[in-house]
Amino acid sequence: MGPFLAFLAPMLLVDGGLLVSGLVGKMGVDLGWGAIRAMTDAQTNARVLDGVAVIGSRLAAENEIKDLADIRCRQLGAYCLVDCSVLVDPNLSVKEAHERGNKLREAETTAFPEVQILI
Repeated sequence: MGPFLAFLAPMLLVDGGLLVSGLVGKMGVDLGWGAIRAMTDAQTNARVLDGVAVIGSRLAAENEIKDLADIRCRQLGAYCLVDCSVLVDPNLSVKEAHERGNKLREAETTAFPEVQILI
C-alpha cells in the first residue's frame, strides 16, 4: 500500500492545485464581469427612469417646462444619479428657468429617495 500512496500523492497535489486555480479564476471572472456591468450602466433603474418621464410629462402639462430629453440613470451603489435635459420656454429669464428645473429636482427626489443627484 505504501508504494501506491507514494505514486498517488503527487498526482493528488497536482489535481488539488488545478482545482484551487480553477476556483480562483472563476471568482476573478465573476468579480470582473460584475464590475464591467456596473461601469457600463447595465443595472439602470427602470422604475426611476419611468418616474422621471412621468414627472416631466406632468410638469409639461402644467406648462412649467416644455419637455425632458436624454433621460439617463446611473447606479452608484444604493443611490441613483439621474441626468436629463430640461427644455423650457426660451423667453424665460435664467432665474425662472432654473426655478423650473429645481421644481423637477424637488419632485423627483421626493418621489424617489434613492435619487441623490439630478443633473
